[in-house]
Amino acid sequence: MTPAAAITVVIPVWDGYVRWLARAAASLDRQGAAVRLVVVDNASAVPVPALPRATTVRLRRRVSAGAARNAGLAAVTTPLVCFLDADDDLLPGALARLRARMGGAPSCVVAVPAFETVLEDTGEVVELGWPRPAAYRLCRHRRLFALAAALRNAYPATGALIDAAALRAAGGFADADHEEDWLPAVALAARGRIVLDAAPGRRYRISDRSLYGAGADLATMRADRRELRRALRRDPRTRAMALGFGWALAAAHFASARVKAAPGRRGHARLLSAAGAAGHAREGARQDGQVAA
Repeated sequence: MTPAAAITVVIPVWDGYVRWLARAAASLDRQGAAVRLVVVDNASAVPVPALPRATTVRLRRRVSAGAARNAGLAAVTTPLVCFLDADDDLLPGALARLRARMGGAPSCVVAVPAFETVLEDTGEVVELGWPRPAAYRLCRHRRLFALAAALRNAYPATGALIDAAALRAAGGFADADHEEDWLPAVALAARGRIVLDAAPGRRYRISDRSLYGAGADLATMRADRRELRRALRRDPRTRAMALGFGWALAAAHFASARVKAAPGRRGHARLLSAAGAAGHAREGARQDGQVAA
């Protein structure tokens, strides 16, 4: 008898992301746990196929990435949920391991795996450096970590295993296309323990053609971060922090937005540029070796 699923994976998809959907869905078969799949068709111009054993939520109009995730959350009936980008996939056994980590940590509401970051065009594995090393130590201190997460996005809520009830209580994702998981990252940290697992559990593909790879401009980031602060002031669990550290949050958000919106750093520009330079250097060395031979 097949055990009842305790985990639902939600994958929003549209347009060019449809070509990755089958591979993302196939990664769920190697999780060592019973998993339900909810696919959110975000008014895709490319037909989204109906996958076996999956529930498909079809939206009539295109919405933001955050709103599409929330539409998927509304269809979740299991106690745990994981949100996955269509161009990513879960590494074997990741969900079973994260579920065990949550079970071993009282009051845990999120278990976050490390990334295996891959350049989409070349397959090269690169170092993303997020979450930062300090976050693995800081997450043991709940209130301090919530403040740190409010100042700077400390961990990804996508690819993580999340207590679905806690996420609903936190209000879900922000209605935005960029940094939409920052709001739940803070709100969840204010509601329970966050476990950061150092072992890779998610293969994260980056490209300058993707939504996140292209990045956002300064005006968009400032507007999204203003709404983040408003949402934190509305949430009873984060209101005191948001009011008490309001000026510090505004200053930190503005400073980091200016850095991230710079031409050489927007989206994954710096990472892609460094990888490209390294690739050219390797190719040059190879050609020099051939000439010398």
